[in-house]
Amino acid sequence: MPCRRVFLAALATAGFAGCVTGPQADREVYTLVLIDGKPLPTSAQDLPEGFEIVSASLDFDPAAGIVHFSQVTRGPGGTESSSVDREYQRTLDTVIINLCPPLALCLLRTELIGTLTESRLELTHWLGAMPRSTFRFERSGRPR
Repeated sequence: MPCRRVFLAALATAGFAGCVTGPQADREVYTLVLIDGKPLPTSAQDLPEGFEIVSASLDFDPAAGIVHFSQVTRGPGGTESSSVDREYQRTLDTVIINLCPPLALCLLRTELIGTLTESRLELTHWLGAMPRSTFRFERSGRPR
């Protein structure tokens, strides 16, 4: 269980900014391909020893203003799937996902901040003013 909490905390967002219309309003799905430059499966800076991320994805739903994060982790106890929804902000090519759960009091700012291109999303996990792991997602399409 600590693996899930740590990584979900590292990949999960503050209010939705503005109204999104047109093509941007369509849902978009991105699949995790690299953590700190290493291909999956791999460990991450904030994961406990012996745990690794097998797969993960982000499903952005602009109409609801949320991003759905799903992941599969593997550790000494086996493989586990988990998911969480977070609010996000998007302005042009910048995405900010606030990792503090809704209605929770977080003493340090913890966010994923990054840039979005037509095919790729690069996010850095920030804990306060300190950058942590970097995640590269590739666009995998739109959900059906």
